[in-house]
Amino acid sequence: MPALVAIGQLDGYGTGARDEAIVRVAGLGDAGAFRALDVWLAAPFAVLPLGTRTLRAELPGVFLLAAAAGLAFLVIWRSLVAITGPSRWSSVVAAIATAGVSLSYPLQHEATSSGSNLAGLVLILVVLATAREAAPAFQAGLITLALTYEIPVGLCVAVAVLAARLASPRDAASGTRSSGLLLLTVLVGGACGLVPFGLAELRSRVTPLSVSPRALASAFGDGQVLGPRHAGELVRVELGEAVLLLAAVGLGWGLWSRKGRADVVPIVAVGAMATVAFAEVPGGATPGWSATGLVTLVVFTAFAAVAMHEAVLRVARARLPLASASAAMVVVLEAAIPAVQLDDGLARATRRSDHALATWEDAVFAGVRGGALVLVSSPLLYERLLATKASGGFPGDLRMLPAFDPANTASARALAQDSQLVPLFRDLALTGIPQELSLSTLAADRPIVLATDPRWDRSLTRHLVPGALLAVFEPEPRGGADRKRALDDSQAWRTRLSTSLGLDTDAPLAKLTASLLFDRAVAAAQTGEREVALQATQDASTFAPKDARIHELARRQVGARSSVDVRDLARQGLAAP
Repeated sequence: MPALVAIGQLDGYGTGARDEAIVRVAGLGDAGAFRALDVWLAAPFAVLPLGTRTLRAELPGVFLLAAAAGLAFLVIWRSLVAITGPSRWSSVVAAIATAGVSLSYPLQHEATSSGSNLAGLVLILVVLATAREAAPAFQAGLITLALTYEIPVGLCVAVAVLAARLASPRDAASGTRSSGLLLLTVLVGGACGLVPFGLAELRSRVTPLSVSPRALASAFGDGQVLGPRHAGELVRVELGEAVLLLAAVGLGWGLWSRKGRADVVPIVAVGAMATVAFAEVPGGATPGWSATGLVTLVVFTAFAAVAMHEAVLRVARARLPLASASAAMVVVLEAAIPAVQLDDGLARATRRSDHALATWEDAVFAGVRGGALVLVSSPLLYERLLATKASGGFPGDLRMLPAFDPANTASARALAQDSQLVPLFRDLALTGIPQELSLSTLAADRPIVLATDPRWDRSLTRHLVPGALLAVFEPEPRGGADRKRALDDSQAWRTRLSTSLGLDTDAPLAKLTASLLFDRAVAAAQTGEREVALQATQDASTFAPKDARIHELARRQVGARSSVDVRDLARQGLAAP
């Protein structure tokens, strides 16, 4: 059921917050060896003749949500049966609790996102569901697989295995097994868990485009950037205060009960580990809900189910007329939890604008002539344009080259096919900045489109004629009046984009747009074109009204009648190293 609900929310664009995941999972960029499992899970869907690459990259999340819901049901059902005892209501209550968490917005959002964090949740739930029965070799493989996926996920899996071993009664027959054979099977199982990481490491290339450092940093946690930073607040915001209160009662009941201790201890240990990992990481490396945040929701729901089941049993066993019917009414009342979650999740999904990315792509390529060469001097912008390519929004008659990395595979392929690019790449390899002669010669042969780079010499900046977001490099220098006229002509695109992003929650896309316009304003301020600089600064502040660097640039321009010293600000924009 939750997977079917998620299918209705799939789209072929994604969000700007998922650019790195889209590029990584769609196979358009190298992301290093961490989270290699995302790439292998998406590989079977990549060959399907269905929609865009972005849509195919989102499909694994739907199946991961189905697996997570099934595993969550098993964990919740076992815990409440172990603590409160079996009854005819146990499966119903467990199903209601599972529906409540799997229909919540965090899990639904992750199910429709590329590189979904649900893979980490599934790894943790597999261990919780099999902690008491699984072989040591299988558990060792899961631990190494989880550690190479994300460090917090691996720690949660290891804690679950250790807690289950300590809480479970020892089997006398297990002591007769050879310790040497046991060690060998554990080592083999652990090595099998390293296979995805090893295969990804063999094909990894460390380039400026590579997000290996970012993936390694995110391995230590990636909470919800705009969301709560503590587990209790997370549960209260996403599942409601009633679930938080029921979870507290269920946790106390589970710790007090001796018969269910073997099932409760691993869940408590994983919940504690996930709570610490979720709360201690400031900000988060990637937007969305991390695996530790998702498992926190599941753990709290499991203990809330214990309290829900106990309440039903107390009513059903009461020596009163119609006690069984009253218990059924309690179950119906508890069924309101998933109903509320479904309504809230669908409402929040509807509020997300489906047009922001499409409008951004239209604005980027507005006025760009066919056959143009797009030079990209920023890895972040290159990543966004690659995600645009995955969603099918990149015009097929344009060529894109990463000017920040002459050794990139795309650059090497283009250089081998077009000898006219040799002078440009020679300049990039020697100084990292193109020279006026090489760019002017190339621009005389074909249109060149790029983002304004304030680190360039003023002689290069005078060749640029701004468009909506990018600029066209003309073979001959242009005057300030030409740039002011071009800004006025493209203002409608920026107005339309600001309106779309204003209704959206795509903060990374708005920040990227503001950085593009900030670099344009800095370059204009350095050349003394005051009207162009003021207009570009105002455009940038529209997308990032609280950005301190934009306010500083505006302050320096107040009262200035010529060029402004903004050399320090030139290294704070998108083109900064």
